[in-house]
Amino acid sequence: MPTEDIEPEAAVPEEEPAAEEELLTVDGVTYRLTFSDDFDGDALDGKKWSLCPEWKRQDVGGYWRDSETSVHDGELWLRARIDDDGTPVSGAVRTLGHFEQAYGYFEARMMWPSTTGFWGAFWMMCGNVGEEDGTAVSGAEIDIIESGECARRGVNHAIHWDGYGSAHKSVSHIISRVPELYEGWHTYGFAWTEDEYVF
Repeated sequence: MPTEDIEPEAAVPEEEPAAEEELLTVDGVTYRLTFSDDFDGDALDGKKWSLCPEWKRQDVGGYWRDSETSVHDGELWLRARIDDDGTPVSGAVRTLGHFEQAYGYFEARMMWPSTTGFWGAFWMMCGNVGEEDGTAVSGAEIDIIESGECARRGVNHAIHWDGYGSAHKSVSHIISRVPELYEGWHTYGFAWTEDEYVF
């Protein structure tokens, strides 16, 4: 590569050294950190997250409601409650338009609501998950872990593909009721390779 001498007075100041990559080893596999948030401050980082639209949910006729999402004390709070008119409402956030990644290791530190009936979840999906092509190549909804009515019987891992209509397909696994999952914080992880999903 061609080089040229630079006079000392014309030398460009050295840049700060790049931060060392954050690495995580899980089950003997080392991953490079590509996304994280410790929820510092008192609001969502708009470069990483957006609020989910205030849509009607398909499970119990509830709604995602912006007012039920908050950040404080280094924690993201997604509140679930029954509104004054009897409608279930809850907070929800997503990385759509900010971050997307196929394959890798994903984890979240979470606390479940202990009240039966509220559907807490840590899940992923791509923008074309609704396509019906007979395969999951067009995309899948990956429910890393969810707890709704499962609070009576456990928590659930699931994969859904081919849309949500008559062509819908899914596989799921329920982990029998483990009461301690509803007490305090727990970290849930998911490894995704070209060959397998590991919950």
